[in-house]
Amino acid sequence: MLRMVHTAESQAEPEALFRTLTSLGGERGWLAHNWAWHIRAAVDLMIGGPGFKAGRKHPTNLAVSDPVDCWVVEEIRPPERLRLQSKMKMPGEGWLDFRVARTPTGGSRLVQMALFHPSGLFGRLYWFGLYLPHRMVLGGLAGELVRAAGFEPATPSSGD
Repeated sequence: MLRMVHTAESQAEPEALFRTLTSLGGERGWLAHNWAWHIRAAVDLMIGGPGFKAGRKHPTNLAVSDPVDCWVVEEIRPPERLRLQSKMKMPGEGWLDFRVARTPTGGSRLVQMALFHPSGLFGRLYWFGLYLPHRMVLGGLAGELVRAAGFEPATPSSGD
């Protein structure tokens, strides 16, 4: 399993931050580098994937198995965890996993993980070939999620 981790902290309460997670996609979009998400969805559509056709059932409420553009909710435990599984065509399986925890000061810490289980050599080439674009798009997403909760990020960071 390959992974890319981004974190951000804020004074926003975990519930407020989790509400921003559950409103991703659909008409609201993906907050950071939305154009890149749309390019990837268009490519996916051209190669037989769902693209963003699925949209969302509701703009803010999510339940297990709900679509979120080209993702599906695999697990949701408010206000702690949201895990989305990718339905895009790719050489492997992918997930976006969001975890929110309360900080000692009453704010919140977001841990956002992109997880990828590659299928063979082509899967590994796919992951490493798109490493920098994914780093840019997903790194921006963690900070924008915190901003959308109503507070500037306190300590954005990333790691693998």
